[in-house]
Amino acid sequence: MDINLLRQVFGSLSKSLEVLFLLEDVKPCIRQGFYEDELKVVRKFCKDKSLHVATADYKIVLDSSANKGVYSNKGVKVSLLHGEKGMMFVYISKSEHLAQEAKRFEQRDDFRNLGLALGYPVCCCDFFVKNEPVQSKGSNDYVLPALNNSQGFVFPKETNVCARYFDYSLLSHFPCSFHCEKSIVLAKKYLDVVMKHDKSLASELVDVLGSAILYHEFAGVFLLHDYRLDGDVLSFSSVMNTQRGRIFDDLVEKKSFRIMGKNSIVLKDKKVTDQYLGVLVFF
Repeated sequence: MDINLLRQVFGSLSKSLEVLFLLEDVKPCIRQGFYEDELKVVRKFCKDKSLHVATADYKIVLDSSANKGVYSNKGVKVSLLHGEKGMMFVYISKSEHLAQEAKRFEQRDDFRNLGLALGYPVCCCDFFVKNEPVQSKGSNDYVLPALNNSQGFVFPKETNVCARYFDYSLLSHFPCSFHCEKSIVLAKKYLDVVMKHDKSLASELVDVLGSAILYHEFAGVFLLHDYRLDGDVLSFSSVMNTQRGRIFDDLVEKKSFRIMGKNSIVLKDKKVTDQYLGVLVFF
């Protein structure tokens, strides 16, 4: 399968890889969001590939102020008749029953069974439900809860879901911990599929996922490429950002900071300790 062709149909790299994993039978069902004018070409592709599509009976109006990069994490559920442009969730599977079942689970806010239908590990589904207060605020961002549930701040690159904000990811779920063995196994399986179809892209994914991340719930996500961790000092060659601001400017200028803990750094001789801040180093 030509991944570039998938990107022409589904738009983002992350969505295209999910479809590839579905076609290769390493995912049972996928859930993706599209605007109405995007659905026609998606439906045609799925019909040609004998994939079944179920469409949610509502749409999501995204909160652009809460979005990070290409990944949107907050929105409001509204009627399909609502005048404002919104994104519609579709559930795609080789099994019509499974696609419809995933749709029903989400309609009932049964997130545990929805996750299981999408092939996520049981531990991660249970973690998602346990942290439902995040969901009740209209957010789908579980980076900080997962980080707080993880020991330390150095993790295997397979669980780097933070790179999704830049359209790079193997996992489509938030792991219960960035050390989650079941998530790592899945990610490695997905990477093998990418290797089979595009070795260059697989190498690019490995390179990007093996980066350091400075995450802030409100100030943005910063991917620190070509990093070096020397004791508690993290230095890096370049920064990818979802938002501009003081943190981004300081990172670009200094190209290093001291890690005091997974929620605390010293940047330009100023200590930043914040419950909304997270440091994650992937290798």
